[in-house]
Amino acid sequence: MIALINSSNFNDEEYTDEQLKDIYKSALQYSVFFSEKKFKALNDKFNSLRAQLEKEEKRNTQLKSQLQQQQ
Repeated sequence: MIALINSSNFNDEEYTDEQLKDIYKSALQYSVFFSEKKFKALNDKFNSLRAQLEKEEKRNTQLKSQLQQQQ
């Protein structure tokens, strides 16, 4: 749908106002759907990286503690 609208062959004069409304509404729904999926994927990646960072920070704290005990 979005590809149709973005193509140079798309001529909105070939469609009634009601058809155009449906086309743009569908394109917007697809756009929102894929934006939400992309956001969820990015959010999942962010949460994964944050968990990894917290794990590394905990390990660094433990290593610093061990180093101080050895000195």
